[in-house]
Amino acid sequence: MKTPEAGPLQRIEELAEDSGTTVRNIRVYQERGLLPPPVRRGRTAFYGPDHKRRLAQILRLLDRGYTFATIEELFIAERHGFTLTELLELEAVRPTRRST
Repeated sequence: MKTPEAGPLQRIEELAEDSGTTVRNIRVYQERGLLPPPVRRGRTAFYGPDHKRRLAQILRLLDRGYTFATIEELFIAERHGFTLTELLELEAVRPTRRST
């Protein structure tokens, strides 16, 4: 996701309400790296139009049954300019996880 573009900024509560999700879910998406951190102004965090678009994408993909891991792979592939065909030909775009 690009740097937040100019536009109306919202607090997390407003973003959650507009998007039909919860503040807790938004924080989980940030913790998992699916949603970038908000813009901070002093002690207050603000979310812009890019955050709202990315959140809508996450929610649509979750509604379709995609897992967090799959969504992460899709966003990584998008960021690197892969087409769907190229993505499917790759073994993995995520770093491999260490087994315990």
